Amino acid sequence: MANQIGNTLTSEFIEEDLIAAFERVIGQKTYPKYFLEISRISQNEEKEKGYDGILNTLIPIYIQFKRSKFYLPTFAGDLKKGREKLQKPTDKGFYAFNLHPDDTGGFKQHNTLFTLNKNHKAIYIAPLFHKKSQLTKYKNLHPKFLYRYFDPFIYEHGHKYQFKSIPLFDHLVSIVPHKLVSSKGITHHYAFDKERNITFHSEPENPEIKILSLNEFFNSLIDSNEKNTINLESYISTVEEIFSRKINSTVLKKIFYYYYRRNGFSFYTGNSNLLNIKKLGILNFLFIFEQILEDFFGIKQYFLEINNDA
Repeated sequence: MANQIGNTLTSEFIEEDLIAAFERVIGQKTYPKYFLEISRISQNEEKEKGYDGILNTLIPIYIQFKRSKFYLPTFAGDLKKGREKLQKPTDKGFYAFNLHPDDTGGFKQHNTLFTLNKNHKAIYIAPLFHKKSQLTKYKNLHPKFLYRYFDPFIYEHGHKYQFKSIPLFDHLVSIVPHKLVSSKGITHHYAFDKERNITFHSEPENPEIKILSLNEFFNSLIDSNEKNTINLESYISTVEEIFSRKINSTVLKKIFYYYYRRNGFSFYTGNSNLLNIKKLGILNFLFIFEQILEDFFGIKQYFLEINNDA
């Protein structure tokens, strides 16, 4: 059962359960190989071959998974008052998650996600449910693709569905980080309901962003025919902005040296960090970047591969 504290229901599952459910779904190969695949560099078979050509078809996506608390209609706290001030409905309750504070009381994780979204796609993923039984139900539905020409359909339990009807992804929402947060020692939340009315707190505001289901988010990328944005120079600038350090600084040099050694990559200490990164190559750089984001900020790096030409 959900743990009820006052008029709030906390999630029955942890974030790792949500991540495991997401990766189970994308690992089931529920999409035809020629149409769509979602993976991580560390899981991509082509990475083992050292084949950089796959980067021509990849769209990087950065994800922070969050659990949602459900605030009952009887809740009377600041989040509800803020939503009502912004004329958002609260009579059916609403969900919310807080931004994760770092050791200084700041919000480095959120700001990193915001920075990543400047040149790539970066989102929060949060559930529109809080019960573990619901997570189990959605992740255990096994859609199988109906291989019929290029139609984006899945075939599940005797019924044909559109691609956008994958069960788990219908019940997860994607939220784009809409601004940098500079204040410290203050709790910040994104709050939303099943009709996708979203607000941001502590000082309540209407963020100018549109909530999409995860299915809608992935379909929007497919429909946009977006080209890849993978460029080593751009990523180096992103790293510098995230850490507020130049790539050849002592701090970043030590960080990259650690990951070179951890992954068995050769490097020369007499070289600048930039030169070692260039010798590393973009694919191995992304392999390291995946680990840095997860270790420092808990952010996951995935790649959406779309191939409509096969």
